Amino acid sequence: MIAGGVRKALRADGWAVDWVQDGAAAILAADGEPYDLMLLDLGLPKRDGLDVLRTMRAKKHALPVLIVTARDAVADRVKGLDAGADDYLVKPFDLDELGARMRALVRRQAGRTETVIRHRALTLDPATREVTLNGAPVALSAREYGLLEALLARPGAVLSKSQLEEKIYGWGEEIGSNTVEVYIYSLRKKLGAELIRTARAEANELFDFQLKQTAAALPSEPFSSAFGAGDPGSGGVVIQIWSREGVQLYYSHPRAPLAARAKLGFSTEHTSSGDWRVYSAVVGDNVVQLAQPMSLRSRLAAEVALRTLWPSLMLLPLLGIAVWLIIGRGLKPLRRVARALDTRQPDALDPLPDQRLPSEVQPLVRALNGLLERLAHALDTQRAFVADAAHELRTPLAALHIQLQLLERARDDAARQEASADLKHGVERATRLVEQLLALARAEPASDEACAFAPVSLRALLEDSVRAYAALAAQRGIDLGVERAEDATVVGDADALRMMIGNLVDNAVKYTPHGGRVDASVEAGDAGRPRIEITDTGPGIPASERARVFDRFYRMSARDEALADVSGSGLGLAIVRGIALRHGAQLQLDDGPEGRGLRVTVMFGDAPRQARPDV
Repeated sequence: MIAGGVRKALRADGWAVDWVQDGAAAILAADGEPYDLMLLDLGLPKRDGLDVLRTMRAKKHALPVLIVTARDAVADRVKGLDAGADDYLVKPFDLDELGARMRALVRRQAGRTETVIRHRALTLDPATREVTLNGAPVALSAREYGLLEALLARPGAVLSKSQLEEKIYGWGEEIGSNTVEVYIYSLRKKLGAELIRTARAEANELFDFQLKQTAAALPSEPFSSAFGAGDPGSGGVVIQIWSREGVQLYYSHPRAPLAARAKLGFSTEHTSSGDWRVYSAVVGDNVVQLAQPMSLRSRLAAEVALRTLWPSLMLLPLLGIAVWLIIGRGLKPLRRVARALDTRQPDALDPLPDQRLPSEVQPLVRALNGLLERLAHALDTQRAFVADAAHELRTPLAALHIQLQLLERARDDAARQEASADLKHGVERATRLVEQLLALARAEPASDEACAFAPVSLRALLEDSVRAYAALAAQRGIDLGVERAEDATVVGDADALRMMIGNLVDNAVKYTPHGGRVDASVEAGDAGRPRIEITDTGPGIPASERARVFDRFYRMSARDEALADVSGSGLGLAIVRGIALRHGAQLQLDDGPEGRGLRVTVMFGDAPRQARPDV
């Protein structure tokens, strides 16, 4: 909003303004355009303003920079000026003060000591935007003023049309095909043609000088008939000569539609055959008039320009071929990489060769190889998961098939009820296995592509999980409760963390025998590193197996499962580990209190693993 208002105000004052909205674009703009001044905010996206400033100065950019920022501390000002800024302005500011600082920077950059710009009888005051000629004020539009200021900044220099357009127009402003010519014409009309010279005017002055020299070279003695009426003039010049009495002595081209009387000095005559430039002077006892068609002058000027430019025009095809060859040679490694990718099979994920590649292409190939490596790892993980899942599903499906056959073969009600109960238990076990397989797939670190992390209260999640399993614990005669609940917040996926805590509480309740106890705690921890503890009085996990219980489908020994009167799928702790990895947490298994049971500790510390950006 501030930048838009500043741009509008500066354009109204005659400045040509280009506006970019991030640091990277600011550096590109400074590299590509010959600006007079840069207004730089420090709080830019992508690249900070100070980084932009240091980069510009490292590239030897002498462009004046005025920092405009809300950072008002003395340390910030010192940092900005030491980074290469020429001035520092704190928001909020007055537009008049901003304009004064900008004019001062432009004046110092141009090496001027006076606040006003003077050229012959012309005076321009940037502060008041007043222009005077011979002491009289001249009314100019904003565009005319900007154009005049650009011309006065480089007096005597030749500026092209595109250079002048850049001085009075910003990005996105519509420019007519002859807009600059219209403004130049208006300025010359208001200030006089002698102050603003165009290339066309310079050529006309040269031709006028030739006419004057031709007139001076004519003989001053009386003309005789030997001079031959009807002789063509030299260089397309039509010559008429009169005596002082007004008698026409000579006419080189009687058919030329020129006036029969001479007007001393230079003039332009408009005739039926076009405009003519005429010069008349007294030479000896005669009055000489030389005339030249303006169309001829234009043609001659074009021929001179063509002769000047033709070496460059001849070089253009050669330059085009050279550029084509250089670019083709430079892009050859990229084409080689593209061909290697095009010809690959979908399952080919081995790295691309990076030998004999230019340094500019190597980062791209390394990034592609990194992507291929991650894809290969993800596919290997997926294949292993599918293979393990298929293997694990065979057992419950086979059990269901057998139990169904037993139900069909049952001969009495008691046998049918027993077989039906076994079948129901098998269906429940298969259902739980499928649910945990789906949960594991969601919890895998490689599947975390676009998870929306947000602040999550661990205390609330823990209390919710304890309430959810309270009925099951009461049914099994287990004392389940929250021992310690401190306020602790982490950045993560609330649903995934709820699943992790729920699995830990579920395992603790299932493996704790009747009359046992399960305690859950959450602590804020030191230095903002919270921790969760789940402690039970069940059979625990032998130290020799603790390193493997986080593997998928790993089950404890049959003796331990029999002691707990429960059979598991071997996926619960694998799900817990996957979610913990995604959130930068560590898992630790220890003996419970008095050496009985199990204590599971989840320690949060490192920042959660975010999804990688697209390449």
